[in-house]
Amino acid sequence: MSRFPRRASARLAVLLSAGLLPLSALHAQAGAGTGDLPPDPLDARIEEARNAYGAGDYDTSIAALETVLAELRLRKSNAYERWLPAPPKGWQASRPEAGAAPQPAAGGIRAERRYTHGDEQLQLTITGESALLQGLGAVFDNPAALGSGPRIERLDGRRALYDPAGNALRVLVGNDAILVEARGNAAVSEATLQAFLRRVDFDTIEKSLR
Repeated sequence: MSRFPRRASARLAVLLSAGLLPLSALHAQAGAGTGDLPPDPLDARIEEARNAYGAGDYDTSIAALETVLAELRLRKSNAYERWLPAPPKGWQASRPEAGAAPQPAAGGIRAERRYTHGDEQLQLTITGESALLQGLGAVFDNPAALGSGPRIERLDGRRALYDPAGNALRVLVGNDAILVEARGNAAVSEATLQAFLRRVDFDTIEKSLR
């Protein structure tokens, strides 16, 4: 058992609250209009964290909360899947996939979907809660720093960053909170990347962040 000083205890209390609030919101949303909510398996882990915290067993409390927060991030990334559009006519699409962003140190969650049409291969990715997005936002704010490679464009009034080297078109949403990216192979034109991003409901994404 580990006992921390009062300042660490206060931080743990904040972390506990941070774990509880998203769960209650997600749980309420899942059960809206369905009467009584089914038991949520995370409730037991939250109670475990509370009991351990009250007993001063901070190691156990932190471990339980980390499990809760990891599951909440997974649920949130699963929610991102509904923002990935259906394929346009003539295209095939994989099932959306959701999970943690590929850079663990930067944190974040994301969902992605792959689309194919003959030789054309395109991937749409939605990423949120990543420290890397703040740095990318600075690039959007200072186009001169891009040099002669990537360039800032306008996509239906939204700023978009096109990277010709990676054939990727990116849009930041909600004060740099969410990144939506369309990336294609050499057979995919920039116009096709733009067409796919136009299929994304950016207004719905922005409303979810309010």
